[in-house]
Amino acid sequence: ITSSHHSRPRPPALFTTHLSLVFVLFWALLVLGYCLISSYLIECTIVVDIYY
Repeated sequence: ITSSHHSRPRPPALFTTHLSLVFVLFWALLVLGYCLISSYLIECTIVVDIYY
């Protein structure tokens, strides 16, 4: 049984690595934004607790 025609061509490899890089960058930005927003909200609640 020869399954040589089943092997996929290699050119899309660069595209998949680029896509995964963009995906990782998107998740990193999402996590960073979430951390910034949560820390900002925590600081606001701390300030409110101090002043009131």
